Amino acid sequence: MSRHGASRRRHPVAITVGVIAAIVVLLAVAAAGVKLAKQAEEVKEHESQAIGLIQPYKDAASVTDVEGLLSVLPQVQQQTQEADSIAHGTLWNIAAHLPFVGGGVSAAQSMTSIANDFSTQAVPQLATSLARLSAANLNGGAETINLHPLTAAEPQIAAANAAVQKDNAAYQALRSKGLNNIPQLEDAYTKGAAELSRISQLSQSVADMTKILPAFLGRNGTKTYLLVSASPAESRSSAGLIGDVGKITITDGRIAIDGFVPNSALIPYGSANDTAAAKALFAGPLHPDFDIRDQMMDPDYAQAAAGVTEIWQRSPYRCEVDGVITVTPAFLQAVNQLGSPFTLSNGQTISGSNTAQYLENTVYLQDSSNKTLTDALEIEVARDSIQNLFTGMDVSKLFRFAEALPALAQDRDIQATSSDPSVQTLLTEDDFTQAPQSNAVDPTVGAYDNEQLASKMGWYLHRSATVTRTSCNQNGSQTYHVAYTLKNVLTPAEASGLNTYIDGQGWGLAKAAPGDSVDRMVFYAPKGGEIFNMSVTGDASTPAQYQYNGIAWSDVATTAPGQSTVYSFDVTTSPQAKTALRLDQTPNSDGVSGITYSTRACALPSQN
Repeated sequence: MSRHGASRRRHPVAITVGVIAAIVVLLAVAAAGVKLAKQAEEVKEHESQAIGLIQPYKDAASVTDVEGLLSVLPQVQQQTQEADSIAHGTLWNIAAHLPFVGGGVSAAQSMTSIANDFSTQAVPQLATSLARLSAANLNGGAETINLHPLTAAEPQIAAANAAVQKDNAAYQALRSKGLNNIPQLEDAYTKGAAELSRISQLSQSVADMTKILPAFLGRNGTKTYLLVSASPAESRSSAGLIGDVGKITITDGRIAIDGFVPNSALIPYGSANDTAAAKALFAGPLHPDFDIRDQMMDPDYAQAAAGVTEIWQRSPYRCEVDGVITVTPAFLQAVNQLGSPFTLSNGQTISGSNTAQYLENTVYLQDSSNKTLTDALEIEVARDSIQNLFTGMDVSKLFRFAEALPALAQDRDIQATSSDPSVQTLLTEDDFTQAPQSNAVDPTVGAYDNEQLASKMGWYLHRSATVTRTSCNQNGSQTYHVAYTLKNVLTPAEASGLNTYIDGQGWGLAKAAPGDSVDRMVFYAPKGGEIFNMSVTGDASTPAQYQYNGIAWSDVATTAPGQSTVYSFDVTTSPQAKTALRLDQTPNSDGVSGITYSTRACALPSQN
């Protein structure tokens, strides 16, 4: 054999040494893997312990126990520091650079670092600022909030909230970074993400409250707002038929509510928002006069509020107006959950469990033949409920109110405008002043209901929706499928027993059987997006397009007792969209949104 051939031979000893070396390496890798898995279990245990310690402070009622929160923080910090120390050991630092598992290990290290920063920096900062506010006296006397502690606390709470939001955003962004490669940590991450999200929402609510309330409640002089009571029992796009309007005057936190008048007192003073486009869209079966009752037909709340103000200023009740606050019975019920039950002049007890049903159904079952009496009772409930909110204000009540407000605003159970540009900016940012097609970055699809029978059938019509993301597109847009359902929950037997004031049969406005709900639905695509593949099942035709606040899809649906009407369509957002699609709708009478979201199909780039 030639030298060339001989040079290719491998000595048995060399082969053996190589095999042994390979085995040693494999054993070392296996041992390292076992150790990494064991340490991952330890990290999971520490993170779980930290979550368990802070979890009792789950809502506004419990977080007011600031002393309790501060007392457990050292234990929480010990757990997060232990987890972070393990996750940044030599083995983890090496593993973070390996193929296949490196991404997951790096994400786990970020998880423990953020959790540790959250417990040692953000939460102590928030707890300390809340402690200062908790020590203050917010009760300024009868129907008065002492605004000075809120004003003093606002900078500290804003700074603490910024730290909380920063950590939460960073933690949530880890969702798709490969933690699934370390299965021991998936559950700990999911629970941690839920806790950080919950705390950040509460922190944001309190920060918004301390920022908005002082300016809104007359810190810099007397403010006068129109207080509008609207009932989704007779639905209109932005809320419902306006039943009464009053004044709420606030000077340095002192509340005075007076001047309530029923809609009948304002009807003689003309119409507003009666444009050609509005008349073309709302052309029947109900032909609105666009007087005070119909101002909420406009889904752009700022426009609706401007219409209310315009009519009010033509009346003998005219006054300086600094904004318009519109509330539904569901909002009044929510604030009554924060106070004590009270008794009306007719002996009816109103509480945090029956306000909505009384105002939207019971009062019409009992007293529909006496419009003057029902008007007076509705005004009495609205006035006393607002007074109930501001009486005996303390930090616990304030925080619970702050916690409830975001959902109430998003569901349009409370809406507001302000003539102060800085306050109006905050109101718009926090969903108190909503409008269709208003924001391409935070997209909404609109679904608005306008009752066509001059009835109170809205109490029996339950609206619900499923909004399902189907794709995340290369140009940055998202596509969703929406199924929007109108369900008439009356039985035929119940329908036959309704009086004509509730079922609208006495008006002859539309051909409908007793108990039918007749509704003009109006749909809007997100700003910069589109609606397509629209279809409907039930007694309705496929919506046609109109020009009204942009392109509106609309038709009239008749939903019989026990039946449903379902609108199905696809939605694409603008390529500028950075958040998931949200559905904005006319508030349901019972205060339940009925919307279910699913985004499992894909994750947005900002979440990766």
